[in-house]
Amino acid sequence: ALWGGFILKYRGFSIYFAGDSAAGPHFKEIGERYDIDVALMPIGAYRPEFIMKHNHLNPQEAYDAFKQLRAKLMIPMHYGTFKLSDEPLDEPLQWMRKIAKQHQEEILFIKPGEVHSIIAQG
Repeated sequence: ALWGGFILKYRGFSIYFAGDSAAGPHFKEIGERYDIDVALMPIGAYRPEFIMKHNHLNPQEAYDAFKQLRAKLMIPMHYGTFKLSDEPLDEPLQWMRKIAKQHQEEILFIKPGEVHSIIAQG
């Protein structure tokens, strides 16, 4: 990833943290190299696009990157907490929820401060 992405592995379970990242071929390369169970994908801070597209993903780009990663579960992050860019604070989450409905994908929405357990399969 562009700004500090990494993969954590524990007993065969892997989590990919995308960090701040722009769209690019690196997601496909990572997906080909690693078997990813959970992808933490940034969905906010994307406007104005002419500036932010070099460092951040919008929700559609995050979804596309998730598909390129071939991860089993996506957890959206990097949205709705601080006013970092020009889109309304609630826009990234609303947009991501629309994408989730359209594609019926495995997307887990976790509220700030919420705890969620994920059980590794296999």
